[in-house]
Amino acid sequence: MACDVTFVIYVGIGCGAGWVTRYEDTPAILLGLENIAECGWCDAPTLKGLLAHEMGHLAHFHWRAEEEKPPGTGPWWQLYTEGFAQRCEHLIMGRESWHMGMEDNWLSWCQENSVRLAREFLSAMDEGRAVRRFFGSWYEIEGRSQSGYFLGCEAIERLEDELSLKEIALLDNWRERTREKVEEMAHTRNKSGVFHLR
Repeated sequence: MACDVTFVIYVGIGCGAGWVTRYEDTPAILLGLENIAECGWCDAPTLKGLLAHEMGHLAHFHWRAEEEKPPGTGPWWQLYTEGFAQRCEHLIMGRESWHMGMEDNWLSWCQENSVRLAREFLSAMDEGRAVRRFFGSWYEIEGRSQSGYFLGCEAIERLEDELSLKEIALLDNWRERTREKVEEMAHTRNKSGVFHLR
């Protein structure tokens, strides 16, 4: 993938730590310094992880635009795109970096509660409830923020059993395939081998 990218570093508008958009008709990665500082993402490994995550979003949107596939909307799109970007972060960093896993036990908590997280996301979707507590640094589940990134990445990794990363990026039926993988997670054992019931 080759494309020009504009990096915009800003302070004072109170938005997220990073996101991909277009700026002056060029793909751009926006980095919000106040949110980066609020999240405590001030060390080099975490900042590298954040940049790798945003590069994952950039690749996803670039590939879809090349094939004239429009972006989606809604919670399933957010889970799919954040999971894709998180998987790209791991590949770019060469390890499971989880830049947003602020607490020492964040990843182990997500792994131990993966079945419950999947069930809760499905329940929220089926009942028309908001899923914002899965995303962003301002919302949380049992004191853990951003568990949707974990859930989305797990769905993407399951899709990788069947498809290449580029094929995943270009899915037309991304909503159905993402839901299918979350449903699988809701009905399987988590990584620690424990089957959690709600």
